[in-house]
Amino acid sequence: MKIKQIITLLAGISMLASSKAENNTGAENEASPAGPPASKMAKSVQNLNNKLKKIIIPEVHFEDLTVAECLNILRLRAREFDPEPDENRKGVNFVIRNGKDNGKDIGGLKVSELRLSNIPLGTALLYICSKAGLRYRVEANAVIILPAR
Repeated sequence: MKIKQIITLLAGISMLASSKAENNTGAENEASPAGPPASKMAKSVQNLNNKLKKIIIPEVHFEDLTVAECLNILRLRAREFDPEPDENRKGVNFVIRNGKDNGKDIGGLKVSELRLSNIPLGTALLYICSKAGLRYRVEANAVIILPAR
């Protein structure tokens, strides 16, 4: 290749990379080709994070329950105490995603005992994840429960 062609090629690659960097909002919030735009997904994630802060659960008492059972109870309580006026938008979805390497059913892990009062939903979720050695990630339509890294 001639030097002029190489310079033109490098300039094109540089322009493409900089335009991609300006439009990138983070891998976790990018829309798939069939999904909504990244900005709409980011707003959905923000709305779900707000729900985790604003929904206050008056009492949580778990004793020798699985993570799946705890999340089901939290899901029901979140719907009950969500201040959202639209019935179709009340509550929070939880999805348990098992690890790829060990295939262990994290939904079956036990939470020996947990007693909390007047606690935000997100904080209750943190305690459950901490007791079971898990983590969570907020996505556009659900809170994803994952194995610890």
